[in-house]
Amino acid sequence: MLPAYRSWPISREVIQGHTTPDSGQQRPNNDNAFVRQYEIEGSAGDSSAKVYQPQNTAHSEARVTDDHLEGDYSHPLGDNIDDRIAKANIQASFGPASQHIHWALVAGELLYARYYWHGAIEDLNMAIDLAPRATIEEPGPIDVENENPVSTFIQLSTTQHSSASPLPPNRGFSTRSGYGTEIETVLRCHNNLGCYLGQRYLRLGNTSDIDEAIRISRFAVNITPENHPRLAGRMNNLAVLLGHKHAHQRTLLDDAVSCAEKACLLTPAADPARAIRLNNFATLVAEKNSFSNAASGHVDEISWMQDAVRSASLQSSHMATLHYNLGLLYHARFGHLRSELDLNAAQDHLFAALRSEKSTGSVRIRAGRAFLSLPGILQDTERAISAAQTSTNLVAESVSHSLRSTDKHYILSQAVGISSDSASVALHLDQDDAYSALQLLETGRAVLTSTIQNLRVDPSSLKDCDPSVADHYIKSRARLDAQDANDPFKPVPSAVLNMQVAYDGQIARRDRERGLSLAIQQVRDQPSFETFLHPLSEIEMLNAARDGPIAVINVSSHRCDALIIQMTGTSTIHLPGLTLSDVQFRSGNTHCVDALLWLWQTTVRPVLDYLGFLAPPYADQSWPHIWWISTGPLAGFPLHAAGDHLGRNSHTALDRVISSYSLSIGSIIRTRQRPSLGTATRVCQDAVLVAEPEPLGQDYLPHASDEVDVVREACQSVGLSCFQSPNGKGSLLKQLESCRIFHFAGHGGADRDNALESHLLGTELTVARLLDANLSSRPPFLAYLSACGTSQIQDKRATDESIHIAAAFQLAGFRHVIGTLWDVNDKLCVDMAQRFYTSLGKEGLEDGSVSRALHFAVRDLRDEWVRGEEDAGRGVACVRGRIKLGVHAKRAKALWVPYIHFGV
Repeated sequence: MLPAYRSWPISREVIQGHTTPDSGQQRPNNDNAFVRQYEIEGSAGDSSAKVYQPQNTAHSEARVTDDHLEGDYSHPLGDNIDDRIAKANIQASFGPASQHIHWALVAGELLYARYYWHGAIEDLNMAIDLAPRATIEEPGPIDVENENPVSTFIQLSTTQHSSASPLPPNRGFSTRSGYGTEIETVLRCHNNLGCYLGQRYLRLGNTSDIDEAIRISRFAVNITPENHPRLAGRMNNLAVLLGHKHAHQRTLLDDAVSCAEKACLLTPAADPARAIRLNNFATLVAEKNSFSNAASGHVDEISWMQDAVRSASLQSSHMATLHYNLGLLYHARFGHLRSELDLNAAQDHLFAALRSEKSTGSVRIRAGRAFLSLPGILQDTERAISAAQTSTNLVAESVSHSLRSTDKHYILSQAVGISSDSASVALHLDQDDAYSALQLLETGRAVLTSTIQNLRVDPSSLKDCDPSVADHYIKSRARLDAQDANDPFKPVPSAVLNMQVAYDGQIARRDRERGLSLAIQQVRDQPSFETFLHPLSEIEMLNAARDGPIAVINVSSHRCDALIIQMTGTSTIHLPGLTLSDVQFRSGNTHCVDALLWLWQTTVRPVLDYLGFLAPPYADQSWPHIWWISTGPLAGFPLHAAGDHLGRNSHTALDRVISSYSLSIGSIIRTRQRPSLGTATRVCQDAVLVAEPEPLGQDYLPHASDEVDVVREACQSVGLSCFQSPNGKGSLLKQLESCRIFHFAGHGGADRDNALESHLLGTELTVARLLDANLSSRPPFLAYLSACGTSQIQDKRATDESIHIAAAFQLAGFRHVIGTLWDVNDKLCVDMAQRFYTSLGKEGLEDGSVSRALHFAVRDLRDEWVRGEEDAGRGVACVRGRIKLGVHAKRAKALWVPYIHFGV
């Protein structure tokens, strides 16, 4: 959003006491300053740097609709919300016919309230499905004194529709159908539905939703009489919807600003809704001014937002939104005028938003993310560390076990970069306290991973617990983790039945979550189990490094560091040569030799030197093993391949250590806790092989079948039975339940818009489906994903969660996964697989053998590439750390780089 000017100090006591920073102050005399609208992007596009990008949705989620609920949906829900929804739904379905519309409205409003606070898309879909719709044959003024005004309304289709499908024809009510209603009730139907559809547009981005929302909201505004008390609210809602659709289309912005202004003018000064209507008006004007490069109205925007903050009740759940928008206004002007007063005001208001405990977690998380990315916050260490701890805790608490993975992913996408900035704050406060920084990283990132893995803890870890308590926990966990027997999105003949199925599924999951919480507490009440499923202790972190050190590379705009975990303790290596801006600059070209050398000099070499890995091990020595965990945009960089490979001087990671990757420290621990091959009993095929050389719409891969032939031969040579699935058809998920090794040769698809839709092309194996699968009771040993980008994150909102295809296989239960960081060469895939499986066959299916087999296969191919470069006479020169190609030759691609190992 946009910032403004500040000329007075704001104390921390004011913020902590929830006193409005601008209360009692006169509006400063602001110069005409041009300020564009900016919004902080997430980590990857920048998570925490002072890099701001124009974004047309800057205020879409910070504008607030109103005038559409029986009560105030913005207040925290009571424990009886589920019962209230159930009763309203029953009345809407089976109560007196004359009250069906009323109860459908109530049920929809309650469902929306629950969505507002908890974020389950099912609630929003059900609210939309319940919303009665009506239209009018000939739009025109309505005589509200007419004895039967509803007679002009016609009843249209009552066809039930899927929440994922385009909207069907409107359904409505008419006096002819026996559902007599007041004109006001019909307009309320339109108003509600417009709000719901607008929210779903923000969530899913379907233009049909916003188009329909604007159409029916315009209708409600046009029909409402000028002197009607609800006109202001409906105009406000229409303004918000117009702003959602085209924040940078001048004509719609003009309409949106006009509607918002009229809504404010029609709202009495004492009306509680005045604050949010002023908020919406100010943000829309700010967007309009940024679009037109005009700053003449910017003083007024700040003034209106200050007025909104002053007029809002201190108990209002919208207080965080108001402070958040005002803070962004101040910060945008700081970006233009570079006034410290503006920066101070931005910090104060964003911190106040973060501390607004009566507001929703999503707005507070966005405020914390914005605050932690601001320059200068480290000068106030007390407030900075408070923001870091509060923000990361909010992120961890924002996803409940009962939410589906899609809902969790959406909620967590708003928190990108928070944990990295928080860890940097902690290190600034005390660089020697690596554990505190690691705690913040483990709490605030890979949260989706943690929620899944915590549900699948090996039951053997409870062998010393009271058997009845352990059994109760295991059964409660299984009930929650099981997939619903009824698919809530499956078409059902009855509209009421369809809503009830979805509702029952949602309620069942929430009940199971409550049951699991009680079961977990019962386990914690047992002796020696007090820390069960609590955040990792320092001892647990140190034990995670029993097979080799763990290096967590934290990237933030404030500072970059390597956090080292060894059995003997934790430590910090400051990395002054590594900056977030450099990482972002190089993120599109991570495979080039230049990037490998830069990565070595700035990141990998300092870590290996600190650990004492200064040269290749001697022939009689074991190779050291290191696990890498990267944060933010660094997650896509090949740390294992960093080095000066053409120098022939062992200044490379490949020549000093065996590298593996992990999503988090907790992921290493949970994976080790799963039953190994020696303890898991199964009746299975040893290896399931899939060749998918030409899925629909993709280039033909002539060597995919050759690769599977090579893998089959290697497996059979050591006595492993093989089953080849015909072109990935059939239920691969079912086959994964009964295999030790899964090998896929084909195309991979990393989805740019939704990481959960990333998949192995030609199969049903999407990230979302794999996350729902649970193979941990009989965990498979190895998934080898020989396809493009199976470890790649194209959806930049998923960087902190490290959501990609390879990660999904590991979370499903595979102990080891071989993935790829980007596109791989079809022919080289055959050579890589042959070398890998030959080595694996010699060592056997043991944990250490997988990483070693991949390491030596990659290293051999690297050596061949270096010899090829030398034979071709491609001269190189190093100029200030940059590799410069000889003028007579072009560098051959380092095709061996993208293969990486996840596992223990």
